[in-house]
Amino acid sequence: MDHWLDVRITLEQAATLGSRPRGGQIRTTLTHVPGSVLRGALAKVWINAHGAPTPEHPRRTEFEALFEGDLIFRPSYTGGFPLSHAILRHKRRPSPQCRPAWDRALDQECPTAGECPTCGGPLEEATGQLPAPDGPPDRGARPRGLRRDMHVEISRQSGTAVDTRLFEREVVPRGTVFRGGIAGRKGAVDLLTQLLDLCTGRVVLGGAGSTQGMATIELTAGPAPTLERVPGSDRQAILRLASPGVFVDQFGRPAPVPDTAELEDLLQAEVRLTNPWSDPRWDVHGGWHAASGLPKPEERVVAAGTTYLVRTAQPLTDTALQTLAMQGLGLRRHEGYGALATTRSCGAAV
Repeated sequence: MDHWLDVRITLEQAATLGSRPRGGQIRTTLTHVPGSVLRGALAKVWINAHGAPTPEHPRRTEFEALFEGDLIFRPSYTGGFPLSHAILRHKRRPSPQCRPAWDRALDQECPTAGECPTCGGPLEEATGQLPAPDGPPDRGARPRGLRRDMHVEISRQSGTAVDTRLFEREVVPRGTVFRGGIAGRKGAVDLLTQLLDLCTGRVVLGGAGSTQGMATIELTAGPAPTLERVPGSDRQAILRLASPGVFVDQFGRPAPVPDTAELEDLLQAEVRLTNPWSDPRWDVHGGWHAASGLPKPEERVVAAGTTYLVRTAQPLTDTALQTLAMQGLGLRRHEGYGALATTRSCGAAV
């Protein structure tokens, strides 16, 4: 991947985003745009314009370049990446005199007894919570800004409401702005620009697309992001998962760490990978395949926020870190899995 695009997504309508189907009367939403949701919305634009990409379709190679590997659709967030598991923070609201958090991957001195040295209150590891756009991570059951809309199921046969079939749907409100990135090869980036011109930059995100989810997408070419180095070392870097990672071992079974051989190939150096701050947290991810109207297979994934320390036998070059930052790690990267929290060269979060 040699090109980077900054992505800005603005909701023109409320949206329900990417949460896997669950039983019950409340249909929940994510508060960010997964790479798979953005990829699916753009694929729908292509299919509506050119038809289903069957093997004999004359533009099949164009579809594959856009959606099957030449572009990596990263997740887009409103307030920053999921909090790293290397971060220690107060379990309860800290006093004004307290330091709110410590990053064990960067701070030389961190509390070791699980208590704040100022107030004596208990500390806990962050577990991938999303920061709020205007403040610290939300601690309630659901983040701020969401609302619930009441709906009634409509019969496909009669077109009228079905008795006793009410449900609530969580939605992210209109006007919400998400920021993310897309990495890709030049030919695929050019095709993506043409596709957005075709739909005038407007796509439908998430479920219930007939009544909600309209959004505007803006792409801006930008410099390649990079990864954090351990202060004072040119042979150590910090890898923080910005989205769930799909890692497997040599037998195809779920693994808690990325493949070392893959890392060595990307970094062009001998690698030792550790997770010194916390054990990886497992999660299960599924989704909905809109083209077929069927659920996607569920994957056992390593949760966003999981943080690894990379040590190399040779000094890490800036080019190698930029390549890894753009490509990510593991399987299904073009859908947004295995994305890494990145920084600009000036240190600003991307």
